[in-house]
Amino acid sequence: MSKGSKYSQQFNEDAVRYKKSHTKLTAKLVTDNLGVSESSFKHWIHSAKINNGSVFSPGIMVQLSRQKSTIFIMN
Repeated sequence: MSKGSKYSQQFNEDAVRYKKSHTKLTAKLVTDNLGVSESSFKHWIHSAKINNGSVFSPGIMVQLSRQKSTIFIMN
């Protein structure tokens, strides 16, 4: 984990998979169950969506819409 990150990349990805496998649960119920903030969780969902299931944080992500690719600059 990098500085400032409470949760590992593996935890973040597991949380996203948990939500995908429990489609009837709201984000609020999932975050309450896992003990994480909704804001962080929504960031993980977005990150996984644009990175084929991988959650990259807290690096800087720049999405190049023209090329439809993402560059990761990790601090």
